[in-house]
Amino acid sequence: MRFKRPTLKESKIASMEYVGECIPSEYTVFPKGCFCRIHKPKDIDWLAEHEERGQSFKSFLRKSMKAVPHGYVDTILIIPVGPFPEEEFQGFSLKKLVSWTAAFYQCNVAIGPALSLEQVKTEMREGLEGQLQLHCKTIMDELAKLSIGDKKLRKKVLVRVGVTLADLYPREEWNFVYGLAVASRGLGLFSFARYMRENGDDESEMLMSWSKSIAKVEKKTEEKLLDLVDSECIAEETTDTESTSSKEQASILFRCAKVLTHETGHLFGISHCTYYECLMAGCNHLEEFDKRPLVLCPIDLRKLQRSCKFDVVKRYKAMQILADQFGWTNTGEWLQQRIDFIEESNEEEHCESKIKESKSSSSSSSSSSSSSGRKKKKKQIVTKRVNIKF
Repeated sequence: MRFKRPTLKESKIASMEYVGECIPSEYTVFPKGCFCRIHKPKDIDWLAEHEERGQSFKSFLRKSMKAVPHGYVDTILIIPVGPFPEEEFQGFSLKKLVSWTAAFYQCNVAIGPALSLEQVKTEMREGLEGQLQLHCKTIMDELAKLSIGDKKLRKKVLVRVGVTLADLYPREEWNFVYGLAVASRGLGLFSFARYMRENGDDESEMLMSWSKSIAKVEKKTEEKLLDLVDSECIAEETTDTESTSSKEQASILFRCAKVLTHETGHLFGISHCTYYECLMAGCNHLEEFDKRPLVLCPIDLRKLQRSCKFDVVKRYKAMQILADQFGWTNTGEWLQQRIDFIEESNEEEHCESKIKESKSSSSSSSSSSSSSGRKKKKKQIVTKRVNIKF
């Protein structure tokens, strides 16, 4: 079935809780230029190959299978699968990823005990590029069984999210998948294999090469990571705006943050977006993936806020601080535009409500004084009549 882009009116209705609602400023498409309608898909794009109905805000509210923080259960547990760089690698570190995820979801995020490749080697195979590929279901089952020693942390876990440098495949006929989320089990799994390559570009070999021996895979991967630790970050500063944007999009940390927050969004019940160019829009290939922003459209932002109960401006400010630290200039500027717009809109709404209150109070006081005057007058007339009668 050919994808039909939703109209602007349909997109606006999709963001409403009920028909005719005055949408709060946080969930509008302003200021101008911050959001754009989803592009018409090319032949190899996600929407050209997958039929997506789209998910309105009302549809999201009706969905029962989703993660909702409650009480002390508010922690996203990130579980490394296989070897990971212990220090910063080309601008990437698990610590930075944890910080971004915490700011994005306004939830607690912790790193749990790691899974070894030995634990998830069942149904592993060689990929088309000579890389190691792990089966998603095998890892998911191990994530679910993983014992968490810290009792306090165990009680707080809302969802479990596995991250790995190994390439993934969901079933035999698929050549790979970036990530997978199963909301009913509260489990997510994401691979960084296609972003973290040997030479830091999109053409070089993946870090985990195929071998029947898991011990050899782990040893070779650890050696490669040691050689590449402390290498120069891809997203270095430049005066050219267009170049800055492309480098930001291609940085390892930026891409990893994007895939992690996208797939975790599915655990919170958010389906693929078909309304705007949005973090939650589906992707079929790296070029399409890089075109997607690191932020949510107004519709999906409203969905996440309803579940996590955060203050939108405070969330944007927390994200902006990190975007500036990580050198994500374009994302930081976008967040500032949204913050300014929402704060100005809230001030205007506050002033308007005060004016309405003062008008209503003055009109009510004048009406009460006039009514009391009429009562007094009526009383005097009645008295006169009584006197005449006597």
